[in-house]
Amino acid sequence: MDVEKQVLKLSKIPSFNPMQKAALKKHWKEKSLIVSAPTASGKTLLAELASINSVVNKRKKVIYTCPLRALASEHWSEFKRKYSKDLKIRAALSTGGLDSSSSYLQGYDVIFTTYEKLDSLLRH
Repeated sequence: MDVEKQVLKLSKIPSFNPMQKAALKKHWKEKSLIVSAPTASGKTLLAELASINSVVNKRKKVIYTCPLRALASEHWSEFKRKYSKDLKIRAALSTGGLDSSSSYLQGYDVIFTTYEKLDSLLRH
């Protein structure tokens, strides 16, 4: 699947911005990529691209971490709205404070969580 075209279409934007275009020139489908850019510069869309590529083209799972519960919830909600139906990607939100295994998460492709919850999940 051409992930770039799908993300543009489902995000309802005509093209990537200059920062995103520069990042996408870097073999992002084959290698890891670190993006350091100001707030509201388009980093989240790049993370969505990489996540969708990993799930759809590589059959891998993705963990999307955020520093705050509200931010994780916002990104999860937006991701589900844009991609879950058309691309059949199952996304879950796990930000609870309880120390548990949360084994139900195995059935999801992309898990949105906080740093602390990820630490808890990895320990269990």
